[in-house]
Amino acid sequence: MKHIAIRSDYRRQGIGREMINEYIKKNEINKMIAETHKDAVNFYKNIGFEIMSLGEKYPGVERFQCTLPMNKIM
Repeated sequence: MKHIAIRSDYRRQGIGREMINEYIKKNEINKMIAETHKDAVNFYKNIGFEIMSLGEKYPGVERFQCTLPMNKIM
């Protein structure tokens, strides 16, 4: 999966979680790693990803690595 985004008026309805769940099932994923910005960290955290700051990857932009370990695969 390269990119995931949900239109703002459709957020908080479980669509993003379901997209990730379906991708994991179809592709037999045993660990998922995502890189994101500060605004999306809570989404990943709320569905079980562990969050680690990558620091300021670009000038003025902090990036985060979000990892969903095998024992938390939905």
